[in-house]
Amino acid sequence: YKRPRKCDCELQCQLYRHYLAAGIPATYMRLDWGDFKGSSSVKQAAVEYASKHQQYIDSSIGLMLTGDNGIGKTLILTLLLKDMLKRGYKGFFTTADDLFAMKTDGWTDDMEKKRFEKKVKNSKILVIDDAGKEFANRLTKQVFDSLVRYRSQNALTTLISSNKHLKELGAEYGQSFVSLIKGGYIVQEVDGKDYREQALQIRLGEIDKGWTRPIV
Repeated sequence: YKRPRKCDCELQCQLYRHYLAAGIPATYMRLDWGDFKGSSSVKQAAVEYASKHQQYIDSSIGLMLTGDNGIGKTLILTLLLKDMLKRGYKGFFTTADDLFAMKTDGWTDDMEKKRFEKKVKNSKILVIDDAGKEFANRLTKQVFDSLVRYRSQNALTTLISSNKHLKELGAEYGQSFVSLIKGGYIVQEVDGKDYREQALQIRLGEIDKGWTRPIV
């Protein structure tokens, strides 16, 4: 872990406000690229995506990561979103479950409807975490397909993670969804072992040393 340093309180407050508005979970606010312990090829793909961000975003080329639990998919997409926020892009992080909850809440609440339209539907960069983990029915299929299609047609970039492979997602969301992904997303399978227990041990070690991670 990096050497302890004096807190830049103003910067910390600014980052916290931006990340909070973007829906980034608190745990991920304090993590950086050095915390990813998974596949080096996946990390390289993510770093390459970040290095070509302007071309990809201008062309609304998305990124989909698939693979098992605990191997860093959410971390990779959150780090990419944080990088894009620092570059001045508007973005938002949501789980698939929360996405559908926001959509249905908007049927009876105008404020929630406006929030969904602004944060989910029209953010320049949207991260959808754990796609396919929600309870699938005709409504979720329609909402998800409609959202991905709308964002593709309006040159908005979407980053998606899922524990299911693209073929399995196709069985849930339909082949039109698969076609949209194949035509506008870089699809990368993430391999490796679940390293959440290892990450916990690192955090416990930092607590023993009296370290507090900065928001980065």
